[in-house]
Amino acid sequence: MSELKDENNEVSIYIMSDGAHHFWEHRPRFSEKTTNSIVKFSAALQKRIEKSPTDDYSLVAVQFKISETE
Repeated sequence: MSELKDENNEVSIYIMSDGAHHFWEHRPRFSEKTTNSIVKFSAALQKRIEKSPTDDYSLVAVQFKISETE
């Protein structure tokens, strides 16, 4: 799990349909600030898709805070 956590001990998981993935795969770049926030990432991807949708699209994004316990 340690290789998946970021510097804030958070893990983000994105599940997207092929319609959404097409737009991400075509241009998989956002600023670091955008990629560090699931809300900003989701909004930016939606904006990109809605400019010229070619298929239906879905995105589920979750972020977990991992706490260290002994």
